[in-house]
Amino acid sequence: RTLQAVCERTGQEKEQDFIAELGERCCAGCENACRCWVEFADDTYDAFSKLEQALAGGAVVTADDIAHPLLARCKTPVRLAGSANAVYALRTGRTGVKAQRAAARRALTDEYQVIAGALARIAAQAMQDTLPDKPKTRRLAAAREVERNEARTRLDQMSKALKSAVTELSRTKASLDVTKQEAENTGRELIATRGEAETTAVKLKSAEERLAEAEQKLRSDVLDRYHEAAMRLDLALTEERLLLNQHGGGVYYLPLVKLGGKNVLVASFHTLAGDLDTPLKFDRILELTYRTRPGDAPEEGAPGVNAAGPLLTVPEEPRIAALEVAPEGRVPLETMTIGKLRQRGLQNLYLFKTSSFGKESAALGGRCSIDLAASEPYLYIRNTGRGTGGNELRAEPGDLVLSREGDFIGVVVAIENFDFGRRQEAKCFVFPDEFSWEKAGSIPIVRRPGEEYFSAFGGAVRRHLEQQVEKTEKGGK
Repeated sequence: RTLQAVCERTGQEKEQDFIAELGERCCAGCENACRCWVEFADDTYDAFSKLEQALAGGAVVTADDIAHPLLARCKTPVRLAGSANAVYALRTGRTGVKAQRAAARRALTDEYQVIAGALARIAAQAMQDTLPDKPKTRRLAAAREVERNEARTRLDQMSKALKSAVTELSRTKASLDVTKQEAENTGRELIATRGEAETTAVKLKSAEERLAEAEQKLRSDVLDRYHEAAMRLDLALTEERLLLNQHGGGVYYLPLVKLGGKNVLVASFHTLAGDLDTPLKFDRILELTYRTRPGDAPEEGAPGVNAAGPLLTVPEEPRIAALEVAPEGRVPLETMTIGKLRQRGLQNLYLFKTSSFGKESAALGGRCSIDLAASEPYLYIRNTGRGTGGNELRAEPGDLVLSREGDFIGVVVAIENFDFGRRQEAKCFVFPDEFSWEKAGSIPIVRRPGEEYFSAFGGAVRRHLEQQVEKTEKGGK
């Protein structure tokens, strides 16, 4: 009966599991507690279980370790991670104490069982003590005395073991108190760190807003100069085919540029030849017109002026051409040569698409590079690679580059791929310092009298493509 009472008094204590204790510690008083533990209880339970598994593996969890469904709803993810670390540390300490208690309880139980057996044997011998044989009685008394001494010795040993267990328990409790204090200190440090992180985030957001405002102001300057110089070029080209005629050309917005003493529209050769978007053979051309008007002119009431040409090709870069036109109230942009660009630097450059009136443009901050030692007049623009993700405007052949001050920098002529397409650069031709039109090629854009087709234009374009453009591209320039 005594042994049973001891076992009952030293029974197992019940306590909450990790999830319940973490929920009471962190979620009590939170405005989202009802949603997390009622409406999304499964997600919350799974997230807490994953945190417990990570802690059991010896890791220290942070807010990034919280499962996404709960992380999206939690108001205090940093506090939740800190509380998880603290609760697990406390539970680990309590687990050690319980293990020691269980060991002491087992030892006591074993000793009590031995003593109970000895007492039972003594009682059995006492029942037979009525025999008249005195020697036997003396032997029995001596045996009982030996058993009593053994029981007393065991009781002394058990007392020492109990004192040792109590001492170890006190030490463990003190260690647990230290662990609890360290966990509380860690929680306070995590809260302080969270406050610092939030303050830094606010400062970063403010800096980003100021940077965006400054960039918008700089961009407005170059857009003003672009709008003053831009002209709309309507290029119509029809090539006769056996069944259906092929139509080339398109509508392009090009800034008027002052270059080599002429006011010209500068673009890629394929743009001004009419085959930028549509493949052509340049044979039996029935229609060819280059009509220009101000870029901001309305669709109706502004028929424009037909350019007489010719197209001018650039000897330094056959993939670029120019068309001399009348200013028509436009303010031409100055040309920045390669030497001036090296002196100025590559900051505040802007990329413009020719398919719209300034709507597709973007700053090239941090994307440009130039070889200061090489003599080749090229600016390199980094694309992100395949697909060019995010909000970055991809630089492609035919695009134009202007400076913040409104100077014309150059035309993108090629794309170079590296690392199997993961890295990509666009080559932009920048005009040399001593540029002149004296050695420029000339391609007529009018039909000679009596001819049915624009034969001179077609033949000159074919020869230029075969002898100059293809040769340059095959040479890897």
